Amino acid sequence: MLDRTRKEEVVKKVHEKLSSAEAVFLVDYRGLNVTEINQLRKRLREVGSEFNIVKNTMLRLAVEGTDAATLTEYFKGPMALAVSQTDPVSPAKVLTDFSKGAPALELRVALLQGELLNVAEIMRLASLPSLDELRAKMLSVLIAPAGQLVRLLATPGGQLARAISLRQEQLPSEGGEPPASPEAKA
Repeated sequence: MLDRTRKEEVVKKVHEKLSSAEAVFLVDYRGLNVTEINQLRKRLREVGSEFNIVKNTMLRLAVEGTDAATLTEYFKGPMALAVSQTDPVSPAKVLTDFSKGAPALELRVALLQGELLNVAEIMRLASLPSLDELRAKMLSVLIAPAGQLVRLLATPGGQLARAISLRQEQLPSEGGEPPASPEAKA
């Protein structure tokens, strides 16, 4: 049992996380064993998110004054939060993928920048490319013209170097006879 000061600390920490959260996912974790919960926590941590199990009474106090206050009506039964501070797509992917392998994990609702998302919308969010994937695509689009320019500028120099090399092969080597011209053979 937590004492009052410890409970206040937990409420304060959760309130701070929810205040700055980009996305909050509510899930029903009943039926998951400790190993599965730890695996889910680890996978969410790898994508920069957190997974917390908080009592509903403490959660109601923590959401006061945040956008997450709209989630209060969903605080029924055992509840867990997945909170993302930056990328909302990655935790959605992790949660949907994990729920396919562990059907006991039930997605309930999500809050994305103040907007409520139902399960179908969470699935749609999970199908989007992640922030890292978008950055990689954008970087490749930005780099492509530079690569083309480098190849364009390098082509004449390469052609000149090949022409000089061919001409050098045609010239007589030091101390040797000059090569016979094609007209002399005829």
